[in-house]
Amino acid sequence: MVNDNTLPARYRMRALARVVLFVLLMGACAFGAGFLQNQQLKKIKVERPYRGSFFLPRAEYAKILAFGYDVFLADFLYLRSIQAFGGQWRTVVKDYKSINRFFNTITELDPQFLEAYEFGSMVIGEESGDPAAAIALNAKGRIKNPDRYRLPYWNIYISWWTLSKAREEGGLLSPRVYDEAGFAIAPLGGDYTDPLNARYWIQMTQRAKDCPEFVPRMLRYIDKETGRFQAALERWISDYLDAVRANDNFMRSIATTQFIDISDKWNLEVLHGALAQYLKDHDNQPPPDLQTLVREGYLQSYQGADFRSMVTLLDHYWDAGQVPEGAFQTVVDATFKEMSGVPASPYGADPRSAYYILRKDLVPEDYPDAMEQHFWVMSLNQARIMTNLAIGYVRNRVKSYYEKNMRYPLSLNELSGMERARDAKAGYFNYNPLTGEVKSPTYPDL
Repeated sequence: MVNDNTLPARYRMRALARVVLFVLLMGACAFGAGFLQNQQLKKIKVERPYRGSFFLPRAEYAKILAFGYDVFLADFLYLRSIQAFGGQWRTVVKDYKSINRFFNTITELDPQFLEAYEFGSMVIGEESGDPAAAIALNAKGRIKNPDRYRLPYWNIYISWWTLSKAREEGGLLSPRVYDEAGFAIAPLGGDYTDPLNARYWIQMTQRAKDCPEFVPRMLRYIDKETGRFQAALERWISDYLDAVRANDNFMRSIATTQFIDISDKWNLEVLHGALAQYLKDHDNQPPPDLQTLVREGYLQSYQGADFRSMVTLLDHYWDAGQVPEGAFQTVVDATFKEMSGVPASPYGADPRSAYYILRKDLVPEDYPDAMEQHFWVMSLNQARIMTNLAIGYVRNRVKSYYEKNMRYPLSLNELSGMERARDAKAGYFNYNPLTGEVKSPTYPDL
């Protein structure tokens, strides 16, 4: 006979067993799904997704395969390229050889696809290290889109910065034009690896109807950086006069800053050129000062810019609020002339302190870099900055020495590593071993 009191307990145990079994089955399923997913993810990591996209046929065959849906196929391939370059291509695939054909195919399918040109030239120039091919791609795009400024504008950047960087790093520079470009262009003799091509692409950018107004001013920068100082100054003189006509004080301040920078670079070019010739004639022994270069004829009859005359004339026009006829030529004639002696520095409001000095805080090991990078000679204002940094370093070293030894060093020579920590103009600091005071003989207020 069944005990009625035990039936509810049995049923409860069976129900609990079913729940436990169900939970175990669900857990097993979840574990299995997670395990399989994890294995699949591991498999994906070692596979090379999107690789097939880079092995496209030539553009003319791709157009046939598109069955008239050229723009649709171009969009699809462009999306695939973004997925690839944002995913594993940069770390796993890195198939540089097919990239050029890939983006040339996209842009042949849709010649007005500006984003494809821009993204493609970035990948080709930066990732593949072939800026010449990137320029060729954008050059083709400019032919197909003559009224749009963006493609030749990108070539300004590639021509100047990317190619200059590649030259410095010894990267891949290819002067060839790819067959897929369908476009032959020969700025500066066809050498795509010359950064001066940036000037050419600025001119091409200016021809576009939507060219921004700042693009022409990029010529001033390139002229300055390539040593075409007179051309750069003439362009900024013209901009300054335009600012006077428009009463544009902002543009006037920009032009004035550029006058200072360009004039300083020009002066340093002249001074380091004379210094280089002096070193060549004197077994690499530097002169005691710049006046020695003048006395021995190394700074005679050179072309330069009279900064003070230029700024005085231009400020006169600004104060008058008008530009007389022939003002540009008047300023040019007053500015560019044959000069002799050490040119005046454009830095400093007081002409008595606006001069250059031959640095005395360098050691012989610094001479080659100082000559190459044009920092052996500097203005008195710049020397003050260098001296201020050096004197702060020396004072900290003296303080640390005192805290460690409970006395000041007998001389600065007692401190190691002080060869370059000197007054840039005088070549030494005045030092009092009784008080630990360090003073600059050139800049006593420091």
